[in-house]
Amino acid sequence: MKKIVPFIGFIAVVSLGLASLSIFPEKVSLPITFGGPAPNAPDQSTKYSDCIDSLDLSKHLTKQPQSNSEGSSSFEGMDTSLKKYSQSMDSVVNNLTALEAHQFLHAAYKKYKNTLQSDSLSEAKSYYLLGAMQICYQLDKSLNLTSDTQEKNAK
Repeated sequence: MKKIVPFIGFIAVVSLGLASLSIFPEKVSLPITFGGPAPNAPDQSTKYSDCIDSLDLSKHLTKQPQSNSEGSSSFEGMDTSLKKYSQSMDSVVNNLTALEAHQFLHAAYKKYKNTLQSDSLSEAKSYYLLGAMQICYQLDKSLNLTSDTQEKNAK
């Protein structure tokens, strides 16, 4: 009988402790405490469901102004700017987590897509926006491939 009283007391204290975790969910959650999946871990099916679609990009590329073979100086300047932009985006993406990089690239792509729908764009501006959209698409695609490779290696 003497051993049952401390045992019941121990169970009561543990029960109160577990119940108090639900009062402060932002501090500690049960799945983290007991080794379950983290509550903020993104579901992989959701992670890739909103990625940039190649069909969406190809719709816009059919409208892309072609730089003439004579070497238009405005398009050469745009190509130089796009190369610098690509290097800049590479460094930004490399400094973010995969999920943050996806969100950043998707936001940039959407911004360029919305700007491209304006009727008052010059040919050079359209060329630059489409080039920037292509860069976002390529980086997003490489992130997906890298994430898939890392998942396979983790298993």
